[in-house]
Amino acid sequence: MIVGLLSLDNIQEIARQYGYWAVFIGITSENAGIPIPGETIIIIGGVLAGSGNLNY
Repeated sequence: MIVGLLSLDNIQEIARQYGYWAVFIGITSENAGIPIPGETIIIIGGVLAGSGNLNY
């Protein structure tokens, strides 16, 4: 089910693997009306940027 795909660990792993594209697609999907946790994706992107995995 979709609920299992949207766990915090899965979102973090997807963002780590695909980087900026994962953050972009996640935020764009939320703005298009698909019920995804956009705020969580922003926080994970910020954490990955702060830890050096992504650049600001």
